[in-house]
Amino acid sequence: DPTQAAILFEEFSTPNEGGAFGFSTRFENDTLKINYVFPGSPADREGIMRGDILFEVNGKPLLTDDNALSLFYTEIEGGVGTTSTIKILRENTFITTSLTKENIRFATAWKDSLTPYSSLIQITGFEISTLDDSQEIYTTRGEQDTAVGTHKEFREALRQSKDDLVTVIDLRGNPGGFVSICTSMIDELISDGVFFITTRIDQGTIFHDTISANPGGIAHQRDIILLADANSASCSELFIQGVRTNQEAP
Repeated sequence: DPTQAAILFEEFSTPNEGGAFGFSTRFENDTLKINYVFPGSPADREGIMRGDILFEVNGKPLLTDDNALSLFYTEIEGGVGTTSTIKILRENTFITTSLTKENIRFATAWKDSLTPYSSLIQITGFEISTLDDSQEIYTTRGEQDTAVGTHKEFREALRQSKDDLVTVIDLRGNPGGFVSICTSMIDELISDGVFFITTRIDQGTIFHDTISANPGGIAHQRDIILLADANSASCSELFIQGVRTNQEAP
């Protein structure tokens, strides 16, 4: 539908920005957990961590409420400057903290450390415009190329994790985005091979485009593990297939 297509194009082309504490949530084993924490956000500064269980919000218990998710987001409604008190449970220890919403421009790819020897790179979308609207010009393959949006953030996360033995790429909950961004990111992980073949129709003529790797991706010699779930859609599926077609990536 053209109207829906226009909305999606706008969503994937515009940086995500708004009043927020800086974390997302997920349901797991009948509990509401912190899914990921955006770097530099109020939640990050207060030490909120992925996997923390949300126990209370503004004094209201969440674990005993059948509508915990609805209750939580009702309680934290409001824009920039809104403050809420949350109690989390972490390894049998309760931690209570107050968070104030700030205007956050969200990254779409960033690095988290898992262990001293491995990192997790979270990718939440494949977008043209994210935190930084500038372009990164690089010539690592003998010719000039440009990294923008999620691709640029992904390259920086790969640089930050260059000394790790294993890199985990987390695509859980990633709804997709621009294929051009996706293919340039796959290109960083393999040195040769065909990603996939696309079919398009232009004025009644069918074209088949083969998308192949350029040699010398900055992480092409790295061991990669991919994480996905039922909500990893569209370009997330292309990303997984493009990498796994060309290397062992469990």
